[in-house]
Amino acid sequence: MFIRSQHTPRIATPAGVLLIAASFLLSSCSTGPVGLASSSIDIEPYAHVTATLDFEAGTVVLPVDAIDRDAPQVDELRREASQVLTDACLAESGLPGYSRSETVSIEEDRLFGLWSVPLAQEYGFEIAALIDQVPPTPTDDELRCLDESKEEMKTRFNLDDGYSFDAQVADAAYDAAFASEPGQAALAVAKECMVGQGLEFSADSPMPQFDYESDGDSAENRRIAVIQATCNVETGAIQTLYDLTARYQSALMDASEAEAKEAAEVVATRIAGFEGVIAARE
Repeated sequence: MFIRSQHTPRIATPAGVLLIAASFLLSSCSTGPVGLASSSIDIEPYAHVTATLDFEAGTVVLPVDAIDRDAPQVDELRREASQVLTDACLAESGLPGYSRSETVSIEEDRLFGLWSVPLAQEYGFEIAALIDQVPPTPTDDELRCLDESKEEMKTRFNLDDGYSFDAQVADAAYDAAFASEPGQAALAVAKECMVGQGLEFSADSPMPQFDYESDGDSAENRRIAVIQATCNVETGAIQTLYDLTARYQSALMDASEAEAKEAAEVVATRIAGFEGVIAARE
């Protein structure tokens, strides 16, 4: 199983099976210093809250996105601002701008396993946007400016400020959704479907076992991935699990209103700051 660092996937490749176990263990103690008590949160008043799933792209929209300092739209601005600073550094040495943009963060959400059937059919357990992405080696000057812009971004916008409230909400909501009775029921029905399609499970894992020989881009890799994604979708398990996650996120944010407001202000400040850097280039 996977811990959710907002919209960041945990790669479920055969070579990453140990990561699954490690992530599962960490998820049980990931509520962080604010002590979010997800187990005592009542989500019944939030029955109307749902997650929006894009079954083609494997992405999901959740309530915590509104306070997520690493949300896709925020991260896109951060990358562009960092590029501006890197280019300015290179220009000071009479060098052209850095043409190799930072690798775009992967937005396929694998919090509860694979569920985009089209992506599973084409890539199996591989991450689509990482395939064949081997950027050229930067020059010494480019490395220097990349490092300088990275440090300036961290200092100016306090990017390295520890375990954030939005991450705590995301992790606590995941824990609660996974452990809840309807969450366990959804996982069970998906597992039953996968077992019926010939996949095997170990006694202590919610994910199917993998043949280590099928790692990488192979027909067997894709076959297993498609079964998992199809079962997650056709049983309705994936929608149930994400809806539960969305409800717990909403409840936790409402229960910690002051912290949620502060987190939203951090996001707004960062967006304004990144936009300021970008505008200065123009």
